Amino acid sequence: MSKKIDDLIESGLKEDSCVLFVGPEFLRIGDTDYNAAFYKTLPDADENDDNADEVNKKNARYNTDEKIWSFKSKDIQDEFFEQLKTFLRKNRNLSDETFLKLAEIPFPLIVSLLPDDTLDAAFSQYRNISHTFKTFFIDSDVPEVSKENILIYNIFGNIKHNEFVTSHADYLNFVMEYAENKFPTNLKTAFKKAQYFVFVGFEFDKWYNILLLYVLNREKSSSKKYIVREQSTKELLKKLQDSNLKLLFIDGEAKGFIDQLHQKAADAGILRNVMPKDKFILEQMKTNQQTIEETKNLLTVTTNPTEKLRLKMDIEKLESENDKLLEQLKKM
Repeated sequence: MSKKIDDLIESGLKEDSCVLFVGPEFLRIGDTDYNAAFYKTLPDADENDDNADEVNKKNARYNTDEKIWSFKSKDIQDEFFEQLKTFLRKNRNLSDETFLKLAEIPFPLIVSLLPDDTLDAAFSQYRNISHTFKTFFIDSDVPEVSKENILIYNIFGNIKHNEFVTSHADYLNFVMEYAENKFPTNLKTAFKKAQYFVFVGFEFDKWYNILLLYVLNREKSSSKKYIVREQSTKELLKKLQDSNLKLLFIDGEAKGFIDQLHQKAADAGILRNVMPKDKFILEQMKTNQQTIEETKNLLTVTTNPTEKLRLKMDIEKLESENDKLLEQLKKM
């Protein structure tokens, strides 16, 4: 693992030639993935009951082995997205330091397979960082990818817009859309330029994750051809690793890998300068308060009426600013 990380930093992150893919297993609710956790909250339904409009375990079925959903109707799927959106907002922990570490590691492009805006919401907590959040099905264009402006791209869509890849039909539509070049040009250009694709939060015994690798492999020009017959997942991954994409698969828990990569990037001196907004606000309030105290001391020794008035106005301005900062802090 250590050698992989060293190579990733030297040939990937330092060269601005690396894409991070964040898979569905990254988003955990307690000790389980978000799909299984949400499924447990759905009401049971008797097979003879006709609750056509209810999102229950009859109308929204979840295959726990494949981890794929199927829905009785489009209306049920739309309502499913609404309820899942509420569930995720209530249960996500944006204060998890893993998000801060992801923001500090200089990935220019993060491709998210999470169903909502979790990464956008997490990154929006920080100062000294510029990022753009875009999503498939909605955004036909994205800015050019760079270290200075991270692109976070939800490649499977976003439940906010009732468009997200969850069922067998959705996966088929996704592949067809990609084959028809309906993805943003700058995104595909970044895929072509990347030397490393890093995958965290994926289960590669699932056919749709393997399919995603084949879809991505279309973005590299190569004379090498291969045919995949029945074989083990390990052999299939070896085929893909032998292709012209330098795929980096992480064994073990995703957050543990991010911790290691973050430490190595810190040692190499390449971390972004990122600060949580709450910390920034507290630091600013502390600085303002120190200035207020210093100004008050000046006020006690100043005899010039005009200077006294100016100092009082400075104090009022700083106190007003601190009141506004405190309100911002309370809303976070």
